[in-house]
Amino acid sequence: MPARTAPPARAWRRLAGATAFAPVVVCAVLLATLGAALTMAEREDRATRRAQWAEARLAGETLTDATADVVNRLSDVGRAIGTTANADATFDAMAGHIVGAEPVHAIALVERGPSRGRSRGATRGPGIRVIETRAVATAPRPRQQFPIVVTARRGLGAAQGTDETTRFPGVRAALVAAGRDGRPHATPAVTRADGQGPTMVVAIPAGWRPARFVTGLVRMRDVEARVRASLAGRGRFALFEGRARLGGDPGSLREPLARRVRIAGRTWTLLVGRPRPNLLRTLGVVVVGLLLALLAGLMGRRATRRQLAAESDRDAVLERSRHLAETAKEAEERFRTAFEEAPIRIAITGLDGRFQRVNRALGSILGLPREEIEGRPVTEFTHPEDQDASRAALEALIAGTTAAFRAEKRYLHASGHPVWAALSVTVVRDGSGAPVHFLSHLQDITERRRHDAELRELADHDPLTGLLNRRSFGHRLEAHVAEVARHGARGAAMVLDLDHFKTINDTLGHGAGDELVGRVARALRDRLRTDDVLARLGGDEFAVLLPHADRTAAESVARDILAVVRGEAVTAGNGRPRRTTASIGIALFDPAHDATGEAVLVAADLAMYAAKEAGRDRWAVAEGGAEAEPLGLRFSWADLIRDALAEDRFVLLAQPIVDLDTRRTGQYELLLRMLDPDGALIAPGAFLPVAERYDLMRDIDRWVVRRAIGMLAECSAQGHDITVEVNLSGRSAGDETLLALIEAQLRATGVDPARLILEVTETEAVEDIARARGFATRLAELGCRFALDDFGAGFGSFYYLKHLPFDYLKIDGEFVRNCTRDPGDRVVIQALVQVARGMGKRTVAEQAGDAETVTLLRELGVDQAQGYHLGRPAPLADWLRLEAQPAGRGHAAI
Repeated sequence: MPARTAPPARAWRRLAGATAFAPVVVCAVLLATLGAALTMAEREDRATRRAQWAEARLAGETLTDATADVVNRLSDVGRAIGTTANADATFDAMAGHIVGAEPVHAIALVERGPSRGRSRGATRGPGIRVIETRAVATAPRPRQQFPIVVTARRGLGAAQGTDETTRFPGVRAALVAAGRDGRPHATPAVTRADGQGPTMVVAIPAGWRPARFVTGLVRMRDVEARVRASLAGRGRFALFEGRARLGGDPGSLREPLARRVRIAGRTWTLLVGRPRPNLLRTLGVVVVGLLLALLAGLMGRRATRRQLAAESDRDAVLERSRHLAETAKEAEERFRTAFEEAPIRIAITGLDGRFQRVNRALGSILGLPREEIEGRPVTEFTHPEDQDASRAALEALIAGTTAAFRAEKRYLHASGHPVWAALSVTVVRDGSGAPVHFLSHLQDITERRRHDAELRELADHDPLTGLLNRRSFGHRLEAHVAEVARHGARGAAMVLDLDHFKTINDTLGHGAGDELVGRVARALRDRLRTDDVLARLGGDEFAVLLPHADRTAAESVARDILAVVRGEAVTAGNGRPRRTTASIGIALFDPAHDATGEAVLVAADLAMYAAKEAGRDRWAVAEGGAEAEPLGLRFSWADLIRDALAEDRFVLLAQPIVDLDTRRTGQYELLLRMLDPDGALIAPGAFLPVAERYDLMRDIDRWVVRRAIGMLAECSAQGHDITVEVNLSGRSAGDETLLALIEAQLRATGVDPARLILEVTETEAVEDIARARGFATRLAELGCRFALDDFGAGFGSFYYLKHLPFDYLKIDGEFVRNCTRDPGDRVVIQALVQVARGMGKRTVAEQAGDAETVTLLRELGVDQAQGYHLGRPAPLADWLRLEAQPAGRGHAAI
């Protein structure tokens, strides 16, 4: 334990040293900031003092220049008048220029002497005679105390008189001093009542005449403005004469500097304030210094924390390393145990393709102990047909183009038989990204593959005879049609139908009929060649594809088949053998007509019906000639169906479906019938085969759906809460047009979609499982329900149970009809009920013919049943009327 507490103690000592260094840095920065601030403040103080001296000198020079300019102008006028005889004209000429420029606002030519009357209408004053005056604005001049000789003025107003310069306070003393000294003299500045501010008069002797003077009225506001303009707003100043303020603002002066200026015998005092120091730079230095101090403190704190964290991390790494070193062997042992005992097969494979390490489960799938597998190439255990695909996938993993490889492949067991496994492979890379080895997981799927193969076999073959079913034969037929289109006409298709087979079923039973079908199938298989294709289309109907036969060969095969069928007699109830015959239709492949496989099969089927109509126990070829007239009879059926669609000569009869638990009826199956032109009912078996062969089933299905939804809407309006089932052909499963029609009709009528159940027979549904699944899924989205009809007619349907989203499973009547006497039928029914319940679906038994059968179905767990015992097909209105009666809510048969 002491060893573990030492590292934190060292870290704290380092932290204390680093923490003591941080305040030193901060204090140094603060002291440097203070010194810089004081230095800049002192430098700024010296700068303001120099600026104050410069501004004072500039203001004094400007003031001197302004007054000197006034004296010079007035002196120029005086000299000009003194040298000319026409003083008035000279004064007028020069006064206009002088008065127009500030600061002189008025000038006058004054003569000192005794008063001798008036001149030019001016009033003479005692002792001073104004020779003439000149002003910018003229107005009626009131009588003045002194006569005016010549005067000029600007901006003083007419009410003040034209002899302003002679009446100004102190002007007499200034004239006397100027005459005595021969130099300019000025009066004290006086603040006038007219708002013009401080004003003074400057008196200058006029040339060589000592009795004449030129006086000028100067406004101090103009002099102040010139001084202010020279400073350009850089400083503040004030102008005094003695204690009287002549201009400026003394109250705003900071530490004023005084400068005396001598102006026309007067002494003025000029005060210039000291500019305020620029503290922004000093403040900026202080702010920057504080920020640097703060930054230094933060950096020191961060460095301290970082140092402490680094020390802690180093100590943690050392501690972790010690811990990892202590637990490495334990972890390795746990991994070895998990690897060896894992139920899933695991292998580590090197980049050279050899097993480096495998677990015990993998050895069991290959039939060898793991010691005999490790070090050997994977290809040694891989099926030859799967080696190329595995090699390409591993190369893609190494290149990094794929992250994982998943596949189902075959391995070779030690005994030599193949073993199917689901393989998942990933590549393990080192720190630099280079591949090190492969990690593989395997799952034994041999049994699943075997079951899948069996289900596919059942889905593609007829369970009674083992022959191909209609769907598989259709694929073979289409493939041969494509071959004919590429390489030319060859081959023939045959359709064989046993004559009077229904009579055999009705008189001898279905068991005898099944036995006859099986014997005929074996006989046909023995007669045909290995490359010929034989299939059972359904019931007693077979089909044969002769891929290399011409007409002669096809007729020869047909002749032999008829002979073979004649040899398969059945024994009647009286012990006497009953002769068996067949009718065969032949259709030759012709690429010129661009026919499909189904069209060829239809042609052979029609030829088969022609053979039956010609007397049975014979064959017919689908072409013109002797068979043309019988074939025309078949085509007339197609026309009859088209006319019935156009004239709405179809009807739907309802057969009740009874709930075996509640013994009530709320569900009906609508069965199609056709009316001939005379109004007689035609059973579906008479026209549906023709409709299928002439591609009329889609039109019939649309009529059925449209009429069924209309009947639901009528029943709902009348207050009947029922559900109906309608049958659809296999060709309509996946028909987008039909789905759109169903959706449009439901929307237009407002019928609850759950009241409509659409049935597709099991054998038709499996013809295209993808389309049937999409069809049923779309119906579920609309809200309708889906039923798989005639279930059990082919055991291949179990392959599709998990792929078809059905709601009802209708058990084929073949198992229901004799279930009270046949234990095998009861076992099948019970198994189907368990399957349906396990998937959450309901079961419906068809062809329940008596009360004993109904009771047994209830005991076996069937949910619903229908049949002649429970109700024969009748108009839906009749059933609804019966249900409306007080005793009509059940059936006596139950």
